Amino acid sequence: MPQKPSEQRKRVRPRFDALLGVPSRMPQRVAGRSGRSLWKSAGGAETLLAEFISAIAVWGGIGFGLDKLFGTWPILFVIGTLLGYVAGVGILMWRSKQTGGWTLRFRLRSPK
Repeated sequence: MPQKPSEQRKRVRPRFDALLGVPSRMPQRVAGRSGRSLWKSAGGAETLLAEFISAIAVWGGIGFGLDKLFGTWPILFVIGTLLGYVAGVGILMWRSKQTGGWTLRFRLRSPK
């Protein structure tokens, strides 16, 4: 009698995962933190990246539309893209002030 698909999957899946080097179950806790808090901290970075790329895309799109309207193809598109980059950096700086800022710490080593 042939096996049901679910039984076959249960039998084959662990071997397939072992070949790929993937754990059969994802760990519930990593370094004392729950999986939910790990993804929560990544969400802020994804939001910042999305806002940065969106600013470039929106201003580049405005420049592209104005270029098509006035017939000055690359000039306004480039200006719009650069304005989007500046606006994206401004958004990143504004968000960093809202969240308490980013700190970069450099440690100078004395020569031995």
